[in-house]
Amino acid sequence: MRFLKVTAVSCNQQGISRQGVPRVEMRINIDMISFISGTTIQIKGGDLFKIGSTWYKDFRVAAGVNIDEI
Repeated sequence: MRFLKVTAVSCNQQGISRQGVPRVEMRINIDMISFISGTTIQIKGGDLFKIGSTWYKDFRVAAGVNIDEI
């Protein structure tokens, strides 16, 4: 498996996040990625992704990651 370091914002099931919520850094399996445009990542299956009991949205490539090396 290959992973990509990304950041995302935690939110509720409707995609609403509190103002000022810090971005969370994580690694996702590249098989979960539909496409990358600039630093924006589209996850397969929609805009929201649930990990454990927490929902996340607005996935972006983490700073310092070279996507050409994937």
